Amino acid sequence: MHYANLTLDTGELSVVVYLPESLRTDLKDTSFYAGSRFDHSSMIGSIQRTTPDGRHHTLFGTDLWRIPHNEHWPESGVGLAAEFGVGDNGAFCFFHCGWQQGSDITNGVLGYTEAKLGEPFLKIGVGVLVKGTCPECDSAGDYKFNSPYLFAEEPQWKMEAAGPTSVKMKQEIRLRQYGYKLLKEISLTGSTLAVTTSLTNLGQDAFSTVWYSHNFFTCDGDAVGPGYALEMDLAGENRDPVYEEPGTWSWSTPLRTYARVIKKVRSIRIEWQDAIPPGPRIKSEFLNDGKTTGAFRLEACGTTIESTLHELQNNEMYAYNLYVERGTLSPEPQFLLHLAPGETRTWTQRLVFGDLNAMPATALAASVLGDGTSLPMSFLVQILPLLLVVVFFSMAVAFTRSWNSIRRRGYQSV
Repeated sequence: MHYANLTLDTGELSVVVYLPESLRTDLKDTSFYAGSRFDHSSMIGSIQRTTPDGRHHTLFGTDLWRIPHNEHWPESGVGLAAEFGVGDNGAFCFFHCGWQQGSDITNGVLGYTEAKLGEPFLKIGVGVLVKGTCPECDSAGDYKFNSPYLFAEEPQWKMEAAGPTSVKMKQEIRLRQYGYKLLKEISLTGSTLAVTTSLTNLGQDAFSTVWYSHNFFTCDGDAVGPGYALEMDLAGENRDPVYEEPGTWSWSTPLRTYARVIKKVRSIRIEWQDAIPPGPRIKSEFLNDGKTTGAFRLEACGTTIESTLHELQNNEMYAYNLYVERGTLSPEPQFLLHLAPGETRTWTQRLVFGDLNAMPATALAASVLGDGTSLPMSFLVQILPLLLVVVFFSMAVAFTRSWNSIRRRGYQSV
């Protein structure tokens, strides 16, 4: 089956952008994602990377996650699939929500509470859905984030611009007193992928919503296990605990069952020691260190990916979760957005791709090297030749000085 897409390519990287249903140009194609959970313009994955020595890697692929693929299933996203919402049930969080203990936070839906069963509501980045039409829906009428809803109308997107290294899409919807405009620009420069999201409140009322990228990561179709690692922008030293796992009472498996958690001064590093078999699911909810801005570094198959969101600050973070299965390693920094009527918020997720043996490019990686706890083996291997040169030079200087001293003492004794 062929999915409607555009491929961005710089030679170093090629990135597949799977297009929303309404942007198909060939009716024989189908859309990769037509579900009711994730932003339809955020299906960015199947990234091909060529290393300097000519090796090829596939990152954020489609080989392992929710196979066989069903484009209508809510969680069947790919790569940088993003959601407006907290990834949990309920239309609102009313009190003590997230790290900042906020209130009146919508779960990415607008007009849900006042809609009756069978009436429409908005899901940001998705479109107009029908209340009460999901398989898990009941008479209580609670919003079910991961159950498929029927669409009241086909979602409409407009292609604003498209080129060999960038694409820009827009969705604009109004319903009763609610409305939003969503712009998504995806651009590729060298080894850097930038995904810029701009959300405007077109409605009459202010609203607050959470946003996050799920980051469905695997490399070369290999299941999560030894060789995978994650470095999170969260202080680890002198903090205990650094995360909680409330789901272990019901459905989640403890993180340490398969991974080693290393607490450093400025980061928390997680290294997988055992392969995750089919079935187990891991969800860890990390605690606020008062400084993190949601940066992270992924490592696998000789490749590093460093992610940052510079426009969003710690006081806007809602949570920092980690979700792991056999088919995904997903760091999920979540941000809380407040939009008054007419207000626009814009932010960019930047991902820098590099070699595991190369020096780190971002502030996160630099802080990891500078925390005084340990240095990656790849870094030591890289500087070893320089250290040997310094040692041999020092030995040569010392030998020359000693020989000259002996000669001087010999001359004086004659």
